Amino acid sequence: MTESTQLAGAPAWEVYGRAKRLRARARICRRGSRQISGTSRLDPTRWMEEHQRSGTTYETPPRSPNTDDCSNFCSTVAHDADIDTPAHDSRSMITSGDFAFVPTGEERKGDYMWQPRNNHLQGHVGVFTGDNDAQGRPLGIQMGVKGGASIQPWGPNGVFAGGSSLVYLRPLVPVQP
Repeated sequence: MTESTQLAGAPAWEVYGRAKRLRARARICRRGSRQISGTSRLDPTRWMEEHQRSGTTYETPPRSPNTDDCSNFCSTVAHDADIDTPAHDSRSMITSGDFAFVPTGEERKGDYMWQPRNNHLQGHVGVFTGDNDAQGRPLGIQMGVKGGASIQPWGPNGVFAGGSSLVYLRPLVPVQP
C-alpha cells in the first residue's frame, strides 16, 4: 500500500505529518532512475490563453473538451514541454512520490504551486510564473473556479484558502541515458 493510498480519509494532521516526511526525503531527491525535471521550460501562458480563447470552463473532473481542472491543466502544460509525469489529482500530487518538494528560496518559473483547500485533504495546484505581485505574493497560472485559466496571487493573503501552507513541487522524470 502506498502512502497516498494510506492517506485517503486520514485526518489533516496526519496528511501534513506525512507531507513533511516526504519533503525531507525530497531534499536529497534522486529516486532510483529519476531526477528533478527542468521545469523552467514549462509555458503555462500559452495554455492559459488557449483556454481563454476557447471559453474553457472549470469542471472537476473534466467531462468535455471545453472543461478542465487544476491538476489536468498542470499535466497538459508539462506534457507540452515533454515532461512526462503520471496524471494525479491535486489530492494525491504531494504524496505520490512523482514530485520533489522545492526548498524555500529555490522556487523558479515553471514549478508547480500546491496548497491545501479548506478541508486540507484536497488541494489546488497551478504553475509558478516566476514573478510576485506588488504585495510580494507569488503569481501562478491556474485553472479553477476563481477566474478559470488565469494568473492569480498565491500564498498568504492570496485568493485561495490554505495559502500559509503553499509548497512548490518539481516533477521527477526518468534519467536519460
